Amino acid sequence: MPWKARKWYPVFALVAVAIMRTVQAVETPTIDGPELIATGRLAVYRLPEDLLASPPQWLVIGPSDGCFQVCDGGRTLCFASPVAGPYVLVAAAVKDNAVLLLRKDVQVGDEAPHPDPTPGPDPQPRPSTWSQWAAAKARELVAAEGLGDAKRVAAALRAVVKAIDEKKIITPRFAREQVRAMVRANLRTLEAMRRWEAFSQALDAALDGEAAVGRLTNLDEYRRIWLEIAEGLESLTP
Repeated sequence: MPWKARKWYPVFALVAVAIMRTVQAVETPTIDGPELIATGRLAVYRLPEDLLASPPQWLVIGPSDGCFQVCDGGRTLCFASPVAGPYVLVAAAVKDNAVLLLRKDVQVGDEAPHPDPTPGPDPQPRPSTWSQWAAAKARELVAAEGLGDAKRVAAALRAVVKAIDEKKIITPRFAREQVRAMVRANLRTLEAMRRWEAFSQALDAALDGEAAVGRLTNLDEYRRIWLEIAEGLESLTP
């Protein structure tokens, strides 16, 4: 029978707390599987072989949450949904005595998870300042009870910037993966993660837009933007 995502909320809340003590600036394992699948088409997602995943602890966040089944002792997720839209697959696993929370963004249907901006000379206007953008987007997209976690998100960004300065992170792609991982770790609970999910997606879209028009090409530029966003989030009061 399908696993219901809501049954695992308490389990994942405990896992997220443990991540605070275990996430470091090392390469994050990933969930293997497609990012774009047709509506109603079965897709299989697997955890890396060097991860321990028993008992099975998976969560699917999206328009339909009763559309998956865990097998292979928790290492494999079989997923299919008749409802198009963006989904987030989350898996808890253990590596070297550290608890990890892995994420996979999946789009069901024809639209890609992060479509290219509409062609044009400047399809994505640059924010006047990223700190103002961050504060405004957080107020727009995060519920009032979640704004108290703004400083936790800012701390995650600053942690990644510190890792960049210490040469522990040397590529933009790995840096963005670490931002997602550190934000999830600092937010601690699935409820807090869900409150900040729309902000996270808006930030990814904004960064993709900057990169698409050639305004975001190297790690130093990401570093600067994340520092400005951290300042904007730190200015918020719940």
